[in-house]
Amino acid sequence: MSKKLLNTIAGASLLLVVFNIMGKGLGFVREIIFANNFGLENEFDVYLVGAVIPITINTILLYLGQNYFIPIYNQLKENKSASLNDFLQTNFYVFIFSGILISIVLYMFSSKIIGLYINSSDLDEMVTAVYIFQIYLLSIPLNCGISILTAQLFVNYEYKFPILSQLILNLTVVVVLMLFSKKFNIYIIPISYIAGSFMQFGYLLNKVGWIQFKTNSILSIARGCKNLFPKTLIVIVLIETIGQFYLISDRYFYSRVSKGGIAAMNYAQNLFLLPISTFSIAISTVIFPKLAQYFSKKLLYELENKFNESIKITFLIFVPVTFVLIFYGDIIIKLFFERGKFNGIDTLMTYQVLVFYSISLIFYAAYNIFNKMIYSLGLQVKLLEITIMGLVIKVVLNILLVGNFRQNGLALSTSVSYLFFFLASILLIYKHTSFSVRSIFPHDFIFHLFNGLFSFYLAKNISALFPRRSYMETFVEMILFLTIYIINICIVRHPSVLRFKQIYRIITR
Repeated sequence: MSKKLLNTIAGASLLLVVFNIMGKGLGFVREIIFANNFGLENEFDVYLVGAVIPITINTILLYLGQNYFIPIYNQLKENKSASLNDFLQTNFYVFIFSGILISIVLYMFSSKIIGLYINSSDLDEMVTAVYIFQIYLLSIPLNCGISILTAQLFVNYEYKFPILSQLILNLTVVVVLMLFSKKFNIYIIPISYIAGSFMQFGYLLNKVGWIQFKTNSILSIARGCKNLFPKTLIVIVLIETIGQFYLISDRYFYSRVSKGGIAAMNYAQNLFLLPISTFSIAISTVIFPKLAQYFSKKLLYELENKFNESIKITFLIFVPVTFVLIFYGDIIIKLFFERGKFNGIDTLMTYQVLVFYSISLIFYAAYNIFNKMIYSLGLQVKLLEITIMGLVIKVVLNILLVGNFRQNGLALSTSVSYLFFFLASILLIYKHTSFSVRSIFPHDFIFHLFNGLFSFYLAKNISALFPRRSYMETFVEMILFLTIYIINICIVRHPSVLRFKQIYRIITR
């Protein structure tokens, strides 16, 4: 890999992380507003049930646009078998048209779909959930277009514009929530999301350029990738759809968890996913186009090097974050959420769920890298098999655990399935590659785990020397733990720290 290219990727990674932090910060403000206005009240549980399917579809669309569009785009670029411009505009219109059809079909069956989750005898809950569901359906065609526009920008290494569009979405949601929450009550959440999606779509369309509809372009691109399009698209649709069934399967147990349990899972999962979406997805998103390009050009040394480097950085970041969420998560929840209608009991319930989610944080973060590697290797069918088996594990454990552990059992089943994804994916990658360095995972993981345990023990003993008058002392202990962890890493001069220094010099140059 050339130094110039390395610098470009490194700079893009850090830039994406910075924009992600800003975007997720606004998203976190949104969650704080939710907690203040709704807490763990039953109304918010009902909202989460009504919103889950449209939001899940939108998430599927985002990943589908990247995991389908980018590899095929690179192959068409290598083979010069079709116009790349035609490929973009054809997919743009096909995706939007498909989104409109999906929304119409779901609207026609909206009452029956919500009836699977909420007992029809609870008329008020049923009506509220159906209305929320129907409002969110307006966002599906918009997100169809957003997914393709985002993938087009990513494949051209224009990372900042999609992340800035996410900033626009979250900012719009926050502003609308703050201005109109009292007037529209719980319905303001889907309304604000629709408004933000319109703004995001317009911004991305402006950055890519207006896409004109040309019938001959559709025919041209269909001929150019007729052998590639159907099978790849169908498999990826199945992977992304099945992979997003977790929320839907959890909401199905709405009547069997504690009151406010679904809302507690929502807040806990948002905390759990915050570092994932800020760091892990940022890293995997940046390296994905390069992994696909290296594999298509048979540059196996560069492929292995970039893969291992990403895993090292992932372990460096997520081991201490895991310690923080498991041992100090209650302080974080209290600090950010405990106000308005979100009380101390809500904090305790949410923290218990967060602990069960956080068990799998490291493994899920690494899986985000594995997932992109598997797509780059063209092993979509194998990934589909892993995804199906993971979902089966999730559903079976949901049934077994929800009775005794309620929402905590649903969170634990998620963690077990994420561990399965981690193990199955790394075995698949090593089976289909000739990577020479395979000891990086146990060595790096054990090193960071030992450092985390030592830092936590030292921080605990130091903080015990001082009396505790409020939860802020525990917050100071958390900062002390992170400080000791980082100092230890710097003392041993871990390779990942040196890599961060290189990235910093590139950006500040």
